Amino acid sequence: MSESPGLTVLVVEDDPAHQLLIRRALTEDESPFSVVQFADNSVDAEHFARQMSFDVLLVDNRIPGRRGLDLISFLKSEGATAPFVLMTSAGNEELAVHAYRSQVADYIVKDSSFWRDLPQLLARVVEEDRARKNEKRLRERLERANQRLDELNTEVQLQNQQLLGTQAEVKARNDELEALNRRLRDAYQTLGDFTVALAHSLGKPLAAVQSSLAALDGAAPKAAPHLAELEKAAHHIASILERIQTMGVEQHEDPSPDLDALFDRLRADLQRGTGG
Repeated sequence: MSESPGLTVLVVEDDPAHQLLIRRALTEDESPFSVVQFADNSVDAEHFARQMSFDVLLVDNRIPGRRGLDLISFLKSEGATAPFVLMTSAGNEELAVHAYRSQVADYIVKDSSFWRDLPQLLARVVEEDRARKNEKRLRERLERANQRLDELNTEVQLQNQQLLGTQAEVKARNDELEALNRRLRDAYQTLGDFTVALAHSLGKPLAAVQSSLAALDGAAPKAAPHLAELEKAAHHIASILERIQTMGVEQHEDPSPDLDALFDRLRADLQRGTGG
């Protein structure tokens, strides 16, 4: 390791000889550690752990004040997130089981050469811990992203349901308007038939009036003005009927239409067309 990443370590060890071996191993030129802090007892260890942030903690299981495993459990409960490595001079299977149940990152026995590989071991522990934490962060980010996607998907589904509901309402309203337009067209057609029928029905009586007025031409002088007025009115009515018949509405084919029936049909069509 030619470049130092500047790792920091807290070493909890009360044996001066072991402290010296560990210090030499962790401060040699190729060591990745830039800060090596020693604590002789659990009180000092707790103090340094609160005051400083370490990449890894190396803890002897036998220290003044309390057992190493108890110290590790306490520091974890205080919020320490760095990995722990437990050291012991007399390792046994039971202690190893307790160590891994306490979620220590590694467990080493202090033999005559344990300090030689100590820098690499601690560096590996730090690297693996960072990898796990990074994986955890990525997983949490992915979970949050998935949760947000689920929320967005739910929102889109709700919006689609609302849109479908709106489309159904619009279609129903369009159907109502189309039905209303059909009823109004029917009413308009009936009105056209009615006007034509009315013109036909009034045409014959008017013609009779005009014929009678022509026959009375030259009657008594006193009646002449009144007859003139009647003739003028008859011509006016005839002109109106002629305009009705040329309104562009198709002529009724029946020469003698049932005016009452057409009127009833017109009234019914208008009531349906206006919703009355």
